[in-house]
Amino acid sequence: MTPYSRNYILATVGVVIVSIAFLIFTSDSILEKLLTIISVAVLYPCVMMGMYFYLEGRDYRWINGMDWVSMTEGERTNTVSAMGIYMAVGCFMLSIAVPMIVSSFIIGVVLIVASIVVMIIPFLNKDRMKSKQFVQRTVPKKIAVFIAVSIITIVPTVAIGELGFTTETVIVEFEDNGLHIKAPMVNEYFEYDKIQDLELDPDFDKGTRVAGYGTPTICSGTFNNGQFGNYTLASYTKVDPCIFFQYEGHYYAFNQASDEQTQQTYDMLKAKLAS
Repeated sequence: MTPYSRNYILATVGVVIVSIAFLIFTSDSILEKLLTIISVAVLYPCVMMGMYFYLEGRDYRWINGMDWVSMTEGERTNTVSAMGIYMAVGCFMLSIAVPMIVSSFIIGVVLIVASIVVMIIPFLNKDRMKSKQFVQRTVPKKIAVFIAVSIITIVPTVAIGELGFTTETVIVEFEDNGLHIKAPMVNEYFEYDKIQDLELDPDFDKGTRVAGYGTPTICSGTFNNGQFGNYTLASYTKVDPCIFFQYEGHYYAFNQASDEQTQQTYDMLKAKLAS
């Protein structure tokens, strides 16, 4: 560890500790913030490592995949600094994608793929990296950049995590022309006149999770059971009854926080379909 890297490491660890402490103390369940905590603890340090490379142009030996031996000292500095900004941007996108994947799976996956592409670019443009002129900055400017990047990375990550997990609930909204169901990894709208085979099963077999969210409170996402095969579930884990229906060739099942509320929701939906 060099004196240069030590300062960055200590500052980064300090931000991680404060951020995770905030997430834990403001949550009733650590599971609700687990992906956000992982993003802060793992990906934020990666962002700041990229910023260290960018601002200092040092420690090229930490980066594999480049022919450092054939470069001059100046070319190494230029390359490390140029690669650092790509690393920081790519890891920032990943830090957003991890908590985002709960509330919007497709957007989360797109961000993950895009971040990988961004971080590969320097290895595909090695000669261009060597020609990027390194800019030496004063200590106050480096501190200002560190603070700004920390805020830009931490605040959206935490905010998206909060929105994605809102609380562990299954939200059912009866709108004029359709039904809106929201839960972790589920956000679907159904037009009433396209809903088919509506039923209420008092002892619904939820099956096994294929790609989704599962805690002692909520099971949601893509599940598989013997009745439907792969289907979409938005359910309270400990509530057995589920409302299910077919919509455009795919089956969906959901419930509410109690047997009674699930029955009431079923009656309301059945009335909507009959009207």
